[in-house]
Amino acid sequence: MKERLENANPLAELIRTQREEIEGYRWIESEKAGRDIGWKRASEEWKKKHFVAWKRSLRDRGILHPLFEVLWSQQQEIESYKWIESEKRGHDIGWKRAVTEWQDRHYGEWKTHVMLGSPDDQMDVKGKAFSSASRKPKRAFSEEHRQKLALAMQAWHGKRKSRGVSRM
Repeated sequence: MKERLENANPLAELIRTQREEIEGYRWIESEKAGRDIGWKRASEEWKKKHFVAWKRSLRDRGILHPLFEVLWSQQQEIESYKWIESEKRGHDIGWKRAVTEWQDRHYGEWKTHVMLGSPDDQMDVKGKAFSSASRKPKRAFSEEHRQKLALAMQAWHGKRKSRGVSRM
């Protein structure tokens, strides 16, 4: 798998590899159940039971592009938003609506947090983050990882702008 991810479009390969994992899970669980459990159920169960370990295995093998970390972080935020808003409203708001609303309400702050650590953090002249309160900010990612994520996001946004695509 490492060769395939290095030689092709990494996002397409990652999606294909994840799909293969889910199909394998579907086959095993369908055999156990004595009938086809279907793609939706297999996908949901695999994500709950195996996604974290699969992602960790990709990291451990060094084949996880930093942009995927950003995308998964964003997906997790949107899923949390969907759950919270669905609970508030008393019905499932759906994935499409959750994505649209989250993007309109939270994308800017989320992007700032991912790039800088928090909206209160600022960059010094050397490009290192420091807190306006003269304290070291708490971060989910290491500084080296954060810099890689920032470069990956800048490159991604640059490609989107050059193609004339609006924000996520």
